Amino acid sequence: MAADDRLSRLSECLAEAESRADVAQAAGAAVRERAQHLALRAEAQEGRRVHRLLGRLRPSADLSPAIAPAFRQLLDDSRLFGGDLRGYALVPSESLRRVGSLSYAIAIDRAGLTEIWLAVAIDVAPTAGTLAVEVLAHGGQVLRRAESLAASASESAPLRFAFPPLPEVHRRARLRVTADGLDAPLRVFEWQRLELGGLGRRRVRAFCALEFADAGLAGRS
Repeated sequence: MAADDRLSRLSECLAEAESRADVAQAAGAAVRERAQHLALRAEAQEGRRVHRLLGRLRPSADLSPAIAPAFRQLLDDSRLFGGDLRGYALVPSESLRRVGSLSYAIAIDRAGLTEIWLAVAIDVAPTAGTLAVEVLAHGGQVLRRAESLAASASESAPLRFAFPPLPEVHRRARLRVTADGLDAPLRVFEWQRLELGGLGRRRVRAFCALEFADAGLAGRS
């Protein structure tokens, strides 16, 4: 085969391969768009009053027995330092894209808090937006804040937020989790307890690990 013929055949093969790659990429984008559309529809349905009421009457099962090894520290911290969790179930929170922020009471009874770990639940992997955690004093003052790209969130490992060590003890602090600019629903795991068979108040506690500058993970959530 002449060199020109071989070059022509090679060009045809490359063009065919590129065409197949373009088709595969377009198909993948279509699948993601469809999945995102379905996730956003589910999120909208979740926000309807009747759906929320039905969700309270049929509370989700506790997921803590099935927690992955990567999240054992969050589970252990919650049980060791979070107080009595009888009646609480580990479940995904409401969509941060829909509600904007979530708030939890935490007791920081040691100085040197420098990192908070959360566990996320992902419907469709977000490609835009940020998540942030804020540590608030009892009076509402923001003591520490840290952000992370939503695209870096993974269900296979905790999402870590680091900040300069907090020198004081704050036994009546709050942890606020906020989201901005998300293009897909994103949730964090939390402890929930529904009172009066689901008709009463819903109580929540943080599912997190607290890391201190002078030691390994320890905390109260």
